[in-house]
Amino acid sequence: MKFSPRPLAWLALLAVAGCDLSLDQEAEVIHAKFDPEAGIVPMPTDILRDDDAGHLDFDETDPDATEAERDFYGYLNGLDGWSTTQSGRVEFSGAIDPDSVTEESLQVWEWGDEPRRIEDIAWELDHEDHRIVITPPHDGWRRGRTYFAFVFAGAEGLRGRRGERIEPDPAFYFLRSKRNLDDPAYQRAFPGETREERLEKGRELEEVRRELAPYFEYLDGQGLDRKDIPALWGFTITERVELAMDKASQRMPIPFNLLLDRDTGLVDLPTSDRDKELERDAKEILKNYNGFSISAELLFRFTAEVDPETVTEKTVELYEVGGAFERVPARVEPFDGEYVAVIPEVLPLKQGTEYGVIVRQGVLDTEGRPIAPMSIGHIMRSEVPYAIDGISQSGSIDDESADKLEWVRRQISPLLDKVGRDGILTAWPFRTLSAVDDLRADVKLAETEDLDPNPVLVEEQTALDAILEFPLAVIGSSLEVSKVITGTIRTPVYLDENTHAFREDGEYEVTDVKFTMSIPKDVAKGESLPVAIFGHGIMTERRFVLAIADALARRGFAAVAIDLPYHGPRTKCVDSSPLAVVNPQSGEAMNLPPCSAGAVCEEETHVCLNGQGEEAFNRWPLVGFPIASGAAFLEIDTLPYIKDHFRQAYIDLGSLVHSLKHGDWEPVIGHPVKQDRFMWVGQSLGGIIGATFVAVTPEIHRAVLNVPGAGLVDLFDNSGFFGPQIDGYFVRQKIVRSSYEGRRFLNIARWLIDPVDPHSVAHLYREEGRHALIQKARGDFLVPNSSTDVLERISGLPVLEYTGTHAFLTIPEPAAIPGQRDMGDFLNGKLNP
Repeated sequence: MKFSPRPLAWLALLAVAGCDLSLDQEAEVIHAKFDPEAGIVPMPTDILRDDDAGHLDFDETDPDATEAERDFYGYLNGLDGWSTTQSGRVEFSGAIDPDSVTEESLQVWEWGDEPRRIEDIAWELDHEDHRIVITPPHDGWRRGRTYFAFVFAGAEGLRGRRGERIEPDPAFYFLRSKRNLDDPAYQRAFPGETREERLEKGRELEEVRRELAPYFEYLDGQGLDRKDIPALWGFTITERVELAMDKASQRMPIPFNLLLDRDTGLVDLPTSDRDKELERDAKEILKNYNGFSISAELLFRFTAEVDPETVTEKTVELYEVGGAFERVPARVEPFDGEYVAVIPEVLPLKQGTEYGVIVRQGVLDTEGRPIAPMSIGHIMRSEVPYAIDGISQSGSIDDESADKLEWVRRQISPLLDKVGRDGILTAWPFRTLSAVDDLRADVKLAETEDLDPNPVLVEEQTALDAILEFPLAVIGSSLEVSKVITGTIRTPVYLDENTHAFREDGEYEVTDVKFTMSIPKDVAKGESLPVAIFGHGIMTERRFVLAIADALARRGFAAVAIDLPYHGPRTKCVDSSPLAVVNPQSGEAMNLPPCSAGAVCEEETHVCLNGQGEEAFNRWPLVGFPIASGAAFLEIDTLPYIKDHFRQAYIDLGSLVHSLKHGDWEPVIGHPVKQDRFMWVGQSLGGIIGATFVAVTPEIHRAVLNVPGAGLVDLFDNSGFFGPQIDGYFVRQKIVRSSYEGRRFLNIARWLIDPVDPHSVAHLYREEGRHALIQKARGDFLVPNSSTDVLERISGLPVLEYTGTHAFLTIPEPAAIPGQRDMGDFLNGKLNP
């Protein structure tokens, strides 16, 4: 039999019909609302389902319904039951005492031969505590199952804020009766002009009562008095597989603009008690992002397994929204039964750009049945506005939610207008992040904050003394170097000593950072020196500049380097290290001890201290810098904050440029420096950081990027040296790398790193005609050649290849000779490949 809200309105008249089904009278009560005439009943409910036809049954012709409501009714009537993620709700005429909402006063059961209590539901009060909202289990209601929910208001049960008793609305009062409502003896209780009309109403209402009767009878057997149950309702869940779009269970496509804040446009990911610490930290960091990843896979899922043969490039499409609405070539990869990855053929995507994903109705479940969209999915494909001027056009959606849904629907609508809506299962838009402006601001911070640009002298050495202190300098022989200067510059440090993330208060501490600078021979007094800035590799320090100093001095360049964050004197002792050997069985890393014998790592500052309170790091022989140098820079267990380490590096290097441009260097090094243009040489990490830094720093005239790469997450994951660190993380966290959770981890990592990744700015080399050279080591074990190729593709920069190890530029090996020669010749303009 067909049920809809309008026939149920007769129930409301029972309260005043004057029949012998009398109501209990009690003052100072709150009613659990059951008022079909006003469209208020506990939801979801099988009262709005046609059992015979096997689908939900709403009145699409209701003249009082809005266009949006009729559109939504049409969608619901195409479903055989309620969504697996449908939340429940029951409303009250007064405010509820939050402490009275307990596992006993609000219960949900799965119906069957042996009814099963659902334990893992959650609830909250909203509408000024006048409504209880029930969140389904994390994995959703089970497909094809029927559930019933009820409110218990007996002793220790639900009560009002002021202790009021909870009673049923008059209409529901009779539905919990054990008497047959279609008994002719009660026909005058129902409205109608004739006896037959009144009997017909009684029969309709009796069907509703009989639907609820088995639930009441079961609860009778559990010792509950139905008089203590002011609300009870049943609901049936769809058997169809759905494309998941549910924020509460965090089963949303990523990326999706519904995960942006409507007012700020920044990312706003839902949190969950199930989130691990790393996930919570990542979500907090991503709140500051202005869009989604430009390098990650696009992920979405279904509520159960689907036929992978139907999930193809014919049923899943990616478009750029706007302009010509061009389709973006992408590989569609179903995995693990219910998950899908969409992988653009060319990454990264454009920054600050709107894209749209379309899923067509050809996707089928494993039994050949069509997939159903969830309610959000339907609204996304609809032509009908669900909010107008911020006012919801659907009684079941509040203004704020409707306005946000409409904001996102309007973004995808032009694409659907272009390609047509026929055969669309659902679609959704997303906007990619923009990184360039923030990076430009970072490198200018010292100048913006007007920091003192003048360097301070710490020590002056002869070239020989410097070699004796740092023997790797012998690679360059230093025959053309007259002296080596150690000094400091000032930089704003935003990193928190304890967390290694940017400080929560957004403030910084002006810190002295050491530099090492080589001065060429035979420079006339008063002559301004051209300066080449050197970026050192991971796990090394600034004095590696001395390994290339002679090649640069031979061409008249002074060479200067600072310690990147957490390197050299800035080292911190942490539990991990890029040098660690990972046990593939347990995932545990075996590190060289960061502290010398008898010293401990101080918990707050992460500095090794001995018994006398003196710094006591374990150090490499000969070169004398800490073994833990760089360990904190790439600490995988603090992944959300690695981006901050790169940003601090760009800030520090910007401070160095600020000092070179505006500071008085002559009292410190004996010569002024040329302040209109500078050069750059970066090796390994210095090449990677340099690829980004140089792109947003116009003061760098020419640059050599030695063994750099782009797409940093994939660079480290595919690295023969760093890859085991990521493998170890997966093992420690008991995550299968190829699973959804594994792929999600890597994609979130890509998203987190995107704003500081060279691939976010490498296009500027091509667009702005910047001069730089890439040096690549064939078969590089640390930085895969494939990652260097990504940088080459995006930037359009020339590449020279060498047969050597990853560190060929800075250690004694045959490739160092041509590598340093080409480096120097490119910087002085002699080499232009």
